Amino acid sequence: MSQSALLFGQLRPRYGDNATSEYLARLHEGNLAQLDGGLASAIRRKYPRLRTALYPLVAAAVAGLYIGTAKLGIELPVARGVVTPVWAPTGIALAALVLFGPALWPAVALGALVANVTSGASLPVAAFIAVGNTLEAVVGALLLRRVAFNPRLERVRDVLALVVLAAAGSTTIAATNGVTTLWVSGNLSGPYGAGWFLWWSGDAMGDLIVAPLLLLWLSMPFWKPRRVELFEGFALLALIAVVSWFVFLHGYWRYPHLLFPLLIWAALRFSQRGAVTGSFVVAAFAIKGAIDGTTPLTGGSATEVVQVAEGLLGAVIVSLLFLGAALSERRSAEIALQHERANLAEAQELAHVGSWEWSIADNRVGWSDELFRIYGLSPLSDVTYGSYLEQVHPDDRELVREAVARSLVDAAPFSFEHRVVRPDGTIRWVHGRGRVILDAAGTPQRLVGTSQDITDAKSLEQLRENILATVSHELRTPLTSILGFALTLKERGSELVEATRTELVGHLLQQAQKTRPPALRPARSRPAPTGVDRIHLPRHRRRRARPPDRRRLPDGWPSGRSQCPTGRRRGRRTKARTDRREPLGERGQAHAAGNRRGRPSRTGGSRAANRGGRLGGRRSGG
Repeated sequence: MSQSALLFGQLRPRYGDNATSEYLARLHEGNLAQLDGGLASAIRRKYPRLRTALYPLVAAAVAGLYIGTAKLGIELPVARGVVTPVWAPTGIALAALVLFGPALWPAVALGALVANVTSGASLPVAAFIAVGNTLEAVVGALLLRRVAFNPRLERVRDVLALVVLAAAGSTTIAATNGVTTLWVSGNLSGPYGAGWFLWWSGDAMGDLIVAPLLLLWLSMPFWKPRRVELFEGFALLALIAVVSWFVFLHGYWRYPHLLFPLLIWAALRFSQRGAVTGSFVVAAFAIKGAIDGTTPLTGGSATEVVQVAEGLLGAVIVSLLFLGAALSERRSAEIALQHERANLAEAQELAHVGSWEWSIADNRVGWSDELFRIYGLSPLSDVTYGSYLEQVHPDDRELVREAVARSLVDAAPFSFEHRVVRPDGTIRWVHGRGRVILDAAGTPQRLVGTSQDITDAKSLEQLRENILATVSHELRTPLTSILGFALTLKERGSELVEATRTELVGHLLQQAQKTRPPALRPARSRPAPTGVDRIHLPRHRRRRARPPDRRRLPDGWPSGRSQCPTGRRRGRRTKARTDRREPLGERGQAHAAGNRRGRPSRTGGSRAANRGGRLGGRRSGG
């Protein structure tokens, strides 16, 4: 029996029909629980070998952290049994389920169960409390995922979701479930309301202090600071720790305002990372001082002092979180604005369009970089309305001045074309557009508009006009002739003789053909040479005679080369061609006579004379 069949037989009685072959395959591959958080996906991409071992490793780490921090909070002197105002496991569980996915809930349930069982609670009570703690983390993570929560806390809405949905909302589940379980089992010490508020405040501070710290530092992509930023961060963190140590542990608790500039500096320089890390350090020293009694905020017990300190710390931490989120949003907006400006500048450069703005009150004109390039000026130069008019061509200044003045009076948009003179003397054509911006009283406050370089378009327009003028001139002459011939035929056609009328029609047709495109004109046909003209074509235009085909020889001719000399065949063909000649005209007779006497060569004289001279020269030379 195979191993799969054996395992199937063992699981069938326990799980019933769910123990199928697909279930066994998934169990063998380790894909029963898939972590779908952002951090889990990043780890799988970077370390593919941890694909199957990722879940047990992360689950063990989360359960271990949960148990360790839970034991630390329960064993504090401010705890009342399993109810404590310091409960970091809430933040650990929430961060784990947000970063790795809700599939990690068994690790949270296991950690809560072990922590409560080992703290003196019975197994049923610990199990019920563990259910509440697990539901608290799962509901909080699902609510944050529902609102598209960003673990980096770079938006105000993310901070608001963390505070309202997780810290204030989901923690009510664990507080209600835990206190009710203790009350039913008879293990609740003190009133129900006081116990519920103590449980809820401890869980809420865990979500506000511990969860943001883990979410920020474990979110992808990881922070890669420069060496200067790293040195500044460690120096600021050490300074915050030293001041907190003096304020909360050495009796200077009346001067907590000394920490505010440092925390604000951390938020301004390092955004949310500085705000969250600085808040965590301050909260740790403040809670330590409240527990030790060095921060006597009230005259009550240490538990009440811790609750008061956590209330004050909660207000400071929420304020710093909102400040860091606002700074992150501003920084993101600046980056997006720079990107849009770069895109706008690139689009203006491609379209040769520049934008401008004229503030009428202080006579300041703002130009885009492309407008400076159009006018040939440096972007660092100051521009006023007067300096702008100096760049306009002298013949167009009055046009520009009148258009702007009319627009200021009518508060209507304007558009005109004018020339500008660059510092190097070149002239460019510009198409300007603009409109007036009025204030609340209806007074012109500023003018905004664009200027486009249309020099190339003007050149093309001038070229088109020149072509049209030339074409119209070429068409006007034949059309005039056609019109004259047509009027002549119309008025005096009956008086003309047939020959004159035919001649006019021919001229009319000839002039009409001139107006047709060259591709539509009829091709001129040349008659093929015949008779003697075909024989006496120039040498370079003669067609090479096709070699005789023995299979086409007339009857009676021998087929062998030795019995049928080429000369005899050529002589018979020449005689036959001569018999078919047509009567020669004067030109043909002259050509024939020239061939018999020897045609003149290119150097003068006849071919025979030249041939004889060459032969004679060779003889004399020899």
